[in-house]
Amino acid sequence: MRTLTIIAFLIPYTDPNLLNASEQNIAIAPFSLVFSRAGITVAASMMNAVILIAILPAGNASPFAATRALYVLSVERSAPRIFSWVTRSGVLVMAVAATAAIGALCFSASKVGDGRAYVWLVTASSVAGFITWIGIAWAHHRFRRAWNLQGRDLDVAPYKAWLYPAGPIIALLMCVAVIARTSARSGAAAPRI
Repeated sequence: MRTLTIIAFLIPYTDPNLLNASEQNIAIAPFSLVFSRAGITVAASMMNAVILIAILPAGNASPFAATRALYVLSVERSAPRIFSWVTRSGVLVMAVAATAAIGALCFSASKVGDGRAYVWLVTASSVAGFITWIGIAWAHHRFRRAWNLQGRDLDVAPYKAWLYPAGPIIALLMCVAVIARTSARSGAAAPRI
């Protein structure tokens, strides 16, 4: 938060490099702009390299999690058994292939038509994450409520939720608001099925 505050003080909101930024026309990253304005162009390039390197693990985590989830579903017989096939060295070949194929199809959806399908897929993925957080907030609220009704001592709990009961309810309402807003904004962009 401090970094963003400093950048906000150093770069005016009317800066043309920021105003022209869009998905099709990315002018310059704010971090790089600060360094280039300070005359340290090497630091701007280094910052871009750091950002790209930081993105790689994030891009690797989702396929890894999806592959493992598909494998576990297959072992539990909730997905086709072929996805539980593992090589001697422990590689989940079929699960990795299926995950990569689905990822490639979703990515290629941005190149088909006007990109509505891609926007719809990204929105669905984001909404699924918020639905997960709704479940977490609701489960936390219900767990703490049951804990209190059973007369248990809150001092024994290893984690103290200092905003309970308002915290989980606020989180739940914020997630619902984000889902409603996202659904309303992407409704026009959603493909007609």
